[in-house]
Amino acid sequence: ACPGQGKAVRVLLVEALDEGIFVDEYEVDELARFGGNIVRLHHTIDLEKPSYESTQNLVLIEASAVIRDGAAMAHVDLPIHFRYQAPRNDGHAFARVLIYPPLA
Repeated sequence: ACPGQGKAVRVLLVEALDEGIFVDEYEVDELARFGGNIVRLHHTIDLEKPSYESTQNLVLIEASAVIRDGAAMAHVDLPIHFRYQAPRNDGHAFARVLIYPPLA
């Protein structure tokens, strides 16, 4: 590495996605094919299932990073999609879906 540019490394991010969110494996495979990050899904995801019939899923993202001043910096694109929610009769038009920071 050149002075001031930092050290290049590979990192693995682990994302736990709420049942209200999914990643389309075909979409991320296509992005990787054109130079995007490598994304692996813990199990096959049924894209058509609504949130109330789905489970949480782990997503592993391999990315290039640079270490500067003791911190790793990486650019990661992860296209996510929101699932259909259960119909509501309580007067609320919206559902809360949480997106947590990476586990590792």
